[in-house]
Amino acid sequence: MIATLLVWMSWFLSGRARRGAETLYRDYHVILRRRCRKLLRDDVMVDDAMQDIFWTICRSYDSYRGEPDQILPWLYRITTTHCLKMLEKNKRWHRNVEEAVQEGMERYQSSLGPQEMEIALTVHQLLDKVPLQQRQAILYRYVSGMTQREIAEVMEVTRDQVRSWLSRFQERAEQWLESNTLQPSKP
Repeated sequence: MIATLLVWMSWFLSGRARRGAETLYRDYHVILRRRCRKLLRDDVMVDDAMQDIFWTICRSYDSYRGEPDQILPWLYRITTTHCLKMLEKNKRWHRNVEEAVQEGMERYQSSLGPQEMEIALTVHQLLDKVPLQQRQAILYRYVSGMTQREIAEVMEVTRDQVRSWLSRFQERAEQWLESNTLQPSKP
């Protein structure tokens, strides 16, 4: 993946910047990748971040004015800034999905009876207990109506992984329903 980036950047960069970027890649990519992994904790995000980070380094290599042996803090600053921006963007996206679910709940809340409201609140509580990726798959399936294949493509995971997440959630919900059978409310 990074090798493709090096070939691609060779078409766009000056000879000096290209040689500098190749040297930086050889000398520092392991250190910067470790920094990304520590911040992002997701290998797919790390791969994306590393491409963007080295592209940023390549574009701004000529603007570096410090001593060559003092370049690591500059590289760390670029890496850290990029990773933190990715985390913030990811958090905003998840917040928007949760807001959409909440908005949908409020829209249909008036048409729900007490029993349906309790079930809806319970589903929301169950969603809070599952890992983030599983929650995304559940929302894609049951809120957006996407197929397992579509979810797998969007989330860049296998269809079997999506099927596993959905079936585990369904089992958990069924267990809850069995152990907490709702009694009809008394007037």
